[in-house]
Amino acid sequence: MKIQSMFRNFSLAALALALATGSRIAFAQTADSEQISNLLKQAKSHAVLAERDLETLESYSRSEVGRQLHAAQLERIKEHVNELGQLNRQLSVARAEGSAWQQTAVDQVDACLRELADLLTATINQSSE
Repeated sequence: MKIQSMFRNFSLAALALALATGSRIAFAQTADSEQISNLLKQAKSHAVLAERDLETLESYSRSEVGRQLHAAQLERIKEHVNELGQLNRQLSVARAEGSAWQQTAVDQVDACLRELADLLTATINQSSE
């Protein structure tokens, strides 16, 4: 199936890595925000779950699964992306309170999630054709 190939250029692992590797730079003048740290941890958890769901979806392309199972898996991924979107909005609101590395991480998460949402929407639209 070509549907999963749309996701291959985008890795949720990269998102999880961006969330996990916020380097605490010595020259950062603003202290880390506990709220942002907690939101980033939650986002990382949802990204890992979405990545697992995506791996399952990709495995379907190598087997003879029905459209219903495929659609259900897409729905699970969509739920994780929606949860990430909610966390992203909270991160955006809290961004100014964060340290420099946290602000960079929030910006990276925002860009990744926008791309992921576009890819997911295109995949869902293609699968319904």
